[in-house]
Amino acid sequence: MRWLPDACGWSPAGWDRPLSFVVALVLGQALALLVTATGATSQSLTTFYGVSVPTTQSLLVYLLLISYAIPLARSGGLMPVLSSPKRLGGYLLVAIADVEANFLVVKAYNYTSLTSVMLLDCFTIPVVMALAAMFLGTRFGRLHVSGVAACLAGIVALVLADYSSKSAREADSAADMLYGDLLVLGGATLYAVSNVAQEFVVKSGDDARIEFLGMLGLLGAPVSGLQVALLESSELMRLEWRYEVVLLIGGFSMALFTFYSLAPVLVRATSATFLNLSLLTADVYGLVVAIFLFAFSPSVMFVFSFFAIIFGIVVYNYHPPKDALQLPSPVTPAATPAASPAASPRGSVVLSASLPV
Repeated sequence: MRWLPDACGWSPAGWDRPLSFVVALVLGQALALLVTATGATSQSLTTFYGVSVPTTQSLLVYLLLISYAIPLARSGGLMPVLSSPKRLGGYLLVAIADVEANFLVVKAYNYTSLTSVMLLDCFTIPVVMALAAMFLGTRFGRLHVSGVAACLAGIVALVLADYSSKSAREADSAADMLYGDLLVLGGATLYAVSNVAQEFVVKSGDDARIEFLGMLGLLGAPVSGLQVALLESSELMRLEWRYEVVLLIGGFSMALFTFYSLAPVLVRATSATFLNLSLLTADVYGLVVAIFLFAFSPSVMFVFSFFAIIFGIVVYNYHPPKDALQLPSPVTPAATPAASPAASPRGSVVLSASLPV
């Protein structure tokens, strides 16, 4: 999908027209709504039906992602990756990080509160910034730090608002909450690794997004399948497959699959950090869902958090960070026999040196 960078006039130097930023902002909020859907379905499974099969939920997503590898396999585009142990190993590490990130964050809903997950998941942002600076050569200025600070201030306000509503999702014990918090911190760190790897890959060529998603599916599916067999087989055997449970698991899988499909478009046009800043508003949308599900009453803090997060996104992207890796000028498939990173000199560097973070 190339409509965002091409139709909006994207260039490596920054945003050419205000429209490009508006489209990126809208796409970011669409992705935030998808994240809200995954959180709502996961929490509903745990709260209303006592179902906890986080890896099974993710397995369906990776099976769907394999669909991106099919056209590459038919055209021979996967051979350069499969024949390179370093590139294949790099993708495997990213797939493992992604699978375990999904597992840890979804599992955390069993132990800690929704508000704690909201707050601690933001740990992805500083980790992404650190990894991008170290491995992508991205240079962040005071403006970018200020944007992140504004977003985090909005999240703190949101968490305070959520706690003031006396959510029924509070953990029963301090020990459970601490364990759940550690799960979220671990998941957020692994998400950051996956995000930065995705940014490096999708900015290296026009068809890099397809390769990244295809390989994530090909390698993430067996990793998830093995983990399901080891950790969740007994739970699946005891599970009562009511239609509500099936719909919730299916809804989670489709929402996350759509998120995976669209996120690289935004990352390619902006950065992994901008993606994560945009996703912070998912916390606001999550609170809106909680209002309808648990009769929460919105407060002044709620309104402040939303505008603080949007303000932070705008401030961060007012002057895009300077990347060492720049996206080459768009080319049509007819102009080159192979547009994927696997066929480019830069592509061999992407997964042999930089992904095994």
